[in-house]
Amino acid sequence: MAELNRPSWKKAEAARIAVTADIGTELMVAFNRDKRDPSLMAELGHETSTGFEFCIERDGVVYIVTVTRDLDS
Repeated sequence: MAELNRPSWKKAEAARIAVTADIGTELMVAFNRDKRDPSLMAELGHETSTGFEFCIERDGVVYIVTVTRDLDS
């Protein structure tokens, strides 16, 4: 019976990934705050299997910012 009451590790991992994605979203929104020129904004934000990722383009170079959780913690 005790087996039935324990939370699934899959649910716990999904919750951790969702928190990481929320942090990534917050970072992207904070980066874009007060910017008026769309070419200076972070874009293409999306959830990944382990967190969140977005891009920043400057002078023809694309920088990819990835937010993931340290799997050792």
